[in-house]
This record gives sequence, C-alpha cells and structure tokens, in this order.
Amino acid sequence: MLTKLILESSSLNIAYLKMFGYRTEGIKSIYLGGSIFVLLLTIALGIPFEIKSLEYISLVAMSKLSGYFEMIVDKKSIIVTSIV
Repeated sequence: MLTKLILESSSLNIAYLKMFGYRTEGIKSIYLGGSIFVLLLTIALGIPFEIKSLEYISLVAMSKLSGYFEMIVDKKSIIVTSIV
C-alpha cells in the first residue's frame, strides 16, 4: 500500500526518468530503496512497543473487574498482523 502510494504520487517524475534513459532497476532504487528500509525498521521497532502497549491496555481495562485475567500475547500473531 505504501509502495503504491509512493509510485502514484511520483508517476510524472518516473516518466521523466524513463525519458532520460534510466532503467527500471535504477528507478526502483531511487524511489523504493530508502522507504523499504525505513518500513522494515519501523516494523522491527514497533513490534515490542505494540506488545507492551497491549499488555498495559489490557491491565488497565481489566483492573475494574473483580477477577483475575492474564493477558497472553502470542508474539507470532503480533508479527503476522504487523506484516499483513
């Protein structure tokens, strides 16, 4: 989705680069190289934050109940939902 947005907003500039003789690989490296790195870094740093915030939110939400609920967050499901 992010890739599609980047390519759609830069379609005129990409057309100019093709007219000047740039190849598809060069255009991909110009427009997608940095954004893919930032996207992967954000996902890698965001997963631990997401797990801790879910644990805290569930603790606050369940503190009003007169019982004990343990929040178990499966790390595999967090990774799958973050990537998809």
